[in-house]
Amino acid sequence: MSRHGHLPIISFLVITSILMPGCINQESSLALVSISTDKDLYHSREIMHINVTIDTSSFRENFTIVLQGLKSQKVNRGYQLTASTTLNLEEGRNVISFSETLPACSSCAGLYPGEYFVNISVFRDTKLLLTGSHVIEFDN
Repeated sequence: MSRHGHLPIISFLVITSILMPGCINQESSLALVSISTDKDLYHSREIMHINVTIDTSSFRENFTIVLQGLKSQKVNRGYQLTASTTLNLEEGRNVISFSETLPACSSCAGLYPGEYFVNISVFRDTKLLLTGSHVIEFDN
């Protein structure tokens, strides 16, 4: 077969791989539905309850959910709210809950009144699959 005789086969394979991503990417049926908190306004030393809702079309093993939030406005202080959990996701809707205590000294931590993000990252092994954010209000 000539070099040009393979062109239709190669074209078919390329088009098929573009049009059928669900068959190639096993994580394609994974969706971050929502990130919510128990209230919109928080103060120092309060407990923040965060729910992360993820839908999946089948049972999935070994996922890590990473929570980072309330990024300090001081240099080198980082996120003042951090947590993670590794778990399996059941088929359907999964609600993952975090309960985290906010810093005792907000000005020491570089947290001033205003809006802050609560960020969620979903990993399988070391591969980042989903991200999302939720905004909360912080006041001393």
